[in-house]
Order: sequence, then structure tokens, then C-alpha cells
Amino acid sequence: MDFSFLMFLSFMETVLLVIERTFEAMNLMQFYTSGDFWWFGLTLGFIVTPGLLEMSYWVTQLSCFCGEFGATEHTFWTWITFGALFPVSIVFRHARIAFTSVCRGNAYITKKYSELRMLKSLQSFSENAGQIVLQGYIMIRTWQSPNENWLQMACIILGVLTLSKSCAEHHYHEVSAKEEIPGVAHIIVSFFYYCAHVIVRCLAYSVMFAHFGPFGTILGGVQFLANLLLAHLILTENFFVKTFWTGVASLVAPICFASRHAVHSYEQSYRSSAEKKFQKFYHWNCGVFTVNLLVTSITLNLLSHYCVIGIVGSELGALTFGVTAPPTENVMSWGSITWVLLATFVSLVFGVFTSRKCAMRTYRR
Repeated sequence: MDFSFLMFLSFMETVLLVIERTFEAMNLMQFYTSGDFWWFGLTLGFIVTPGLLEMSYWVTQLSCFCGEFGATEHTFWTWITFGALFPVSIVFRHARIAFTSVCRGNAYITKKYSELRMLKSLQSFSENAGQIVLQGYIMIRTWQSPNENWLQMACIILGVLTLSKSCAEHHYHEVSAKEEIPGVAHIIVSFFYYCAHVIVRCLAYSVMFAHFGPFGTILGGVQFLANLLLAHLILTENFFVKTFWTGVASLVAPICFASRHAVHSYEQSYRSSAEKKFQKFYHWNCGVFTVNLLVTSITLNLLSHYCVIGIVGSELGALTFGVTAPPTENVMSWGSITWVLLATFVSLVFGVFTSRKCAMRTYRR
């Protein structure tokens, strides 16, 4: 791995985080001053979610929970503090490693890469994914003009860039049992692959929420259960927590979490079998999402048309997700229908048919 490229990745990650936090703060201020306290709370909730998950993990590592740390140990409280201040501490962690690597060289940044990759994956899948869906929903419900909704647009664009880059790095790092660092070509090719998935999937969830309110969760719920089943059947010998995170993360893009011992066991069984198992999961994940999106959107449209869920869905949606959102049609508009069709097309073309040739070329060890 070229040291200059690693340096570039670290500094780019730091700059992207600073810009992202700036626009998030401006977005929060706009919601608060305009009285949209539901949206203010949900946006802030997604920002602090990675820190809460980080703290929860370290609490489970205490000796009273059969862990290896005592409640008075310095390491434990260091990570608890890091989690409590996660929105800011993650920026300083990236900046410190980037600048320290200038003095210490390639060995230092290579040693820290796995730690940063874990933290960035945690932030991307628990914060950025939710932010894209939420801000997309808000834009659909309140759209007036680019001048009025530019902050939501900026947050969506930054979220897509961050999540797509994180997915691209995560795939190659994970399939190598966290022993390899992806190169320039790997990240660039996979970035565009994941960018297509992240955009169409996250905004498809936004469209479903905007039109059907809480009933839009059916799409995500069915997909999550299908992801869990696929991960259990395909990624055998994996820990349950990895299977669970695979189910959550692959809601927004085809991605896998696998333990080191599982990847090594795959490699001992067949040549490049870890790569083949990941590809198999990606193909099935994209196929299931395509069918799920079509069936769910058609079913909810029919139920709304015949007033089975229309009134309840509209009222609960307005109550839960914002106070200034104007009422929307329960049956999807032509623009939303076009987006659903685009999402199914992208999921098929970039997921089922081209993943082997395009984005999933992994390391040959």
C-alpha cells in the first residue's frame, strides 16, 4: 500500500468529517429556529447514535458482564468518554492519526487503519444511512426550491459520499479478514458501485415514508429479516453479532460483516471462498431488495387507494416525523413511481448482473 495514498485517505476523511459536522450543525439550527422539534430531535438522535453504541459495547466488556475490564480501568473510561463525545471525538481521532502519520510514517497509519475502519463503519451505518433517509423524507414533504431546502440536500450529498466511501473500504478490508488495506483502484471502482446503491435505496425508503408514514417501515422490516436469513444461510460459522450487523448494514447497500475466524475457515475450505460467499450474499441481497420494493410499493398503493391504510398512515406520519409538513397524497405520484422503478433497475443491473465484473474484484492472496 502506497503511504501517500493512505495519507490522502486520512486527510480526506478528516476534511469530509469537518464539512459534514458543519452542515449538520447548520441543519439542526434551522430546525430548532423554525420550530421543527421532531426533526431536530431525530436528526440529533442519528448524530449521537454511534456514540451510544460505542458506550454500550464497552459497558458489556466490564467484568460484571463476563468482560475483561474493571469499572476503574483507564482504558474503559477512555472509550466511554470517546463515545460520549463521539460527534467531535471521531473528528479529532482522524486528525490526530493523519498528522501523527506524517512523522511516524507508513507503519503507524497501517497499524491504526483497522481501528479507524471499525469506527468509521459504525458511524456510517448507524448515522449517515439514517440521516440520508430522514433528510430525504423531509425534502419530499417540504420541498419548495433548492434555495429553501439546500441544507437537506447538502446533508444528503455528504452522507452519500461518506457512506459510499466507507462501504468501498469496508468490503475489501472485511473480505481479507481485516489484514489488507484497499488500494486506489479498488476504492474508486467500488465507490461508484456503492454510490448507486446508497442513493436509490436510501431515497426509496424516504419515498415510502413520505407517502405511507409508519407503514413505510414494512419495506425495511422485511428487508432486514431477509438479510438476517441470507447471512445465516450463506455466511456460515459467523458470530451472531456479525450476522446482525450484516442484516442492518445491507439495508442500504450489499455489504457483509464477517469475523476473522469465519473468513479464515472459508479460505481453508476453498480458494477465494470468502470472496465467493460475499458475492453470493450480494447477489441475493440485491434480488430480494428488488422484489421487496416492487411488492411493498404495489401493495401499499393498492391499500391506500382503497382507503385501508390511507388516513391512519397520513395522520401518524405527520405526527411522528414533523410539525410543519404539508399533507401528501397517500397514493404515490409519478415521480415517486419513477424513483421506485429506477431503484429496482439499479439494484438488478449493479447488484445481480454486474457485481462480479465491476466492484467485487478482491485480493488474491
